[in-house]
This record gives sequence, C-alpha cells and structure tokens, in this order.
Amino acid sequence: MFASLLTLALAASSVFALPSALPRQTTSLCDPDGPTFGNGGPYTIAAINKTDIGSDVPGIRLVFGPPIATDNKNRRSLSTIDTYSKVEFPTVKLEDGALVGLNADGTIGAVDLDVDAGNPTVWAPTNTGAAKVYCGLVGTSPHGGNPVHPLLALHDDADSFSLCTASSEFFPEPLDVLVYKAEDNGLYDFASCREVAVQLVDA
Repeated sequence: MFASLLTLALAASSVFALPSALPRQTTSLCDPDGPTFGNGGPYTIAAINKTDIGSDVPGIRLVFGPPIATDNKNRRSLSTIDTYSKVEFPTVKLEDGALVGLNADGTIGAVDLDVDAGNPTVWAPTNTGAAKVYCGLVGTSPHGGNPVHPLLALHDDADSFSLCTASSEFFPEPLDVLVYKAEDNGLYDFASCREVAVQLVDA
C-alpha cells in the first residue's frame, strides 16, 4: 500500500513517522500508525522540485482555478498562482483525509473529488461530499533529507504529481495545473509536464 511512499522516502533518505502532536484518524486512507496524517491546517499549498525535498524553499503556490477537461463550471483545479492569480479559497486543511478549500472566514468552501491516474486534481465548490483521498506525509530521519514541510499524498502516493500546461474553456490563457500520474491522454500538454512534490505550508 505504501510502495510509492517508500520510493519517495528512499529518495529523500528519510524514515517517516507520525508526529505525536497530530491527531490520529481511522476514517480515511491515512495510516494512523504510519507516516501519514489525515487532519491538519490551515495550510497553503506549493509545488516544489523533487530535488528540493529537504530544503526550505517556497516553491510555486497552487490556488484553486478553473476546471480542466470538463464543461462543468462547478469544478476547480489546482493551478499555479503564476498562471491564475485569483485566490478564491485562501487556505486549505486536511479533515479526516479530505483536502478542503477554506473561505476567508475559515469555513469549508470546496471539497476534494476522487482522481484517476492521468487526470488533473479536482474539487467541487461545496461543503459536503469530500472523497477523503489525501494525506499529509512527514519525515523524522536523524540522517537528514526530511521534508521541511509535510508533503501531500493522494491515494497514499506522494511521488506521482506533475505540473502540466492545459487549457480551460472558462479561462482565456494556458494554466499550469496539478496532475496525478500524468500520461499522454490529450487532456493537457504532456510534453510540458514536470514532476513535482507538493508541500503543505502552515498558513
């Protein structure tokens, strides 16, 4: 179950463990006795190069933007703030394995939907029906190489995110969006995709 997390752990020379200060949950995919946690925040989200895991770098902030590969305007993707500057939900939090977008007053404004391999990550602007497929991942290795900020994992996998350039019928300019297990399927410009890790930064 944690093969992808193990791959990432080896790449970062880290042994991951759950910090005792974080509440443990059994209602999501997050392992209450392992390296992941299902509750925390508020955070902002940032994409970093995998080579920067273990370094204190700000990364590229990700914000909720127009949907990709759908004509349903009631969907949101995660886009880089460089390509979509509007901040609809300023922060996020993990709630029992759901990654939810928060309004300025801290209430839930968007919930995560399940994501198949090859697709952009997706949210719905509502406060119910979250898929609960996300976790946070931390490192406590005494040998170094630990993430400075917790990493985001989807389906227990923190090692399969990419930023890819795509178009939305609801926005006139290209967007760099977060994709899970990118593949050449015509939903985005596959040649533009670059692998990233996604960090959760305390807000």
